[in-house]
Amino acid sequence: MRGDILVSVLTEIYPYLIQAQTIMGLGETMALLLKSWNVKKIVFITQTDINSRNSQSRLVKEVLQKQSIIISTLNKVDGNLISYVVQCLATFDARYFYIDGDGAFIAQIYYSLAVRRKFVGPKYVWLASNLPWPSDDPVKRWGRTTTSCLAESFCLMC
Repeated sequence: MRGDILVSVLTEIYPYLIQAQTIMGLGETMALLLKSWNVKKIVFITQTDINSRNSQSRLVKEVLQKQSIIISTLNKVDGNLISYVVQCLATFDARYFYIDGDGAFIAQIYYSLAVRRKFVGPKYVWLASNLPWPSDDPVKRWGRTTTSCLAESFCLMC
């Protein structure tokens, strides 16, 4: 019952919430989703100080590669170097992104890009298995952009 309430609340915040079947795993679920959208290319962005989650990213990558989805990778990213992230993403020429890290890292990358109006909006799709959860007030830090940009392009996979 509690899980149903949580999913109900999350779908109000995140209009694109996909609940992965644990028996299939995140990689298989993501592969099915991307194939149904006819996605050929995705960019993976992973956090610098994260160890156990990198293995999850590796497993997801393996599944997607078997489905012939091209994967560009931006590994061990420091969320404070957003100009570097913008430069790298521009070279990848993709519209689908999977970001792997804790909530503060995801918030730092996603909201910083939204404020710059780079790679966030209706032309782009962001996938993550964690909520963008900043350590401080996102509206004070990044402005009101943070409330509207999630509805445009963020897909939480849990």
